[in-house]
Amino acid sequence: MATIGLRFDGYLLEGVLIVFTFGIGWPIWALFLFPQGQTPAKQLLQMRLVHIAEPCTARFWRISFREFIAKPIISVLAIFAFLILYFWLFWDRNRQELRDKLASTPVVKDQQGLLHPSQHQESAAAVGSDAWSHRGAPPEVGDR
Repeated sequence: MATIGLRFDGYLLEGVLIVFTFGIGWPIWALFLFPQGQTPAKQLLQMRLVHIAEPCTARFWRISFREFIAKPIISVLAIFAFLILYFWLFWDRNRQELRDKLASTPVVKDQQGLLHPSQHQESAAAVGSDAWSHRGAPPEVGDR
């Protein structure tokens, strides 16, 4: 199996080759390599695609499906997942992103500096716990 580093290098090299061949040369080059189980970057890095069910080189149609159908679909799904992760706060009641929810860390507006670590600990704790208990949310969540 190719290492993760080599696979990542192939991914980057494929992008560079597409750009430097103006998006025209890569598909032409690839059409000649697909029957050999390779893409242009895989050829340069001495890698090959194999079909798991049959321990042999992947054939033209399997590689074509991988490169021209599966890869774009996965790319769109990855972009969509990225947008969900970072823009979750637009529809969340406490305006938290998913990473905020995982860490239980809402972002609050602290205009009076009551939550600053250098402030007296008991005062900040009292204000924070009081606001939390009355509103069921972090202090000044609605004022962000």
